[in-house]
Amino acid sequence: MTTSFPIPTGVQLTSGKKPAESGTKKDASDYSLEDFLIDQHLLPKKRNDKRHKAMRLLTSGRLRVVRVEGPLIVAEIRGDSGVTYSLGHDPRKKQWRCTCPAKTDCSHLNALWAVVSLEKA
Repeated sequence: MTTSFPIPTGVQLTSGKKPAESGTKKDASDYSLEDFLIDQHLLPKKRNDKRHKAMRLLTSGRLRVVRVEGPLIVAEIRGDSGVTYSLGHDPRKKQWRCTCPAKTDCSHLNALWAVVSLEKA
């Protein structure tokens, strides 16, 4: 479910979608939080980008940080398929890990990095 909302006057639109007019019902526009983040250049315009998917996972509340103890980070995330993956940072091996089948850095790890404000070690 996507939530629509009006945005402040003066925001330059790059997403290609028009925000709702002030005073109209939320469902009067399909302008979403994703569109707002694209317009603020916080997400790439390309919708299949890992960062874009990561922000979508975050804004839909699918990430849960289970434990943080110094450099140890343990989290869970529900993917688009409904499967829950384990992810986090293993300080002993100095590795970021996710149990999803992706061979490279995945959108799940990108979502976690956005929350913990770290870059991969």
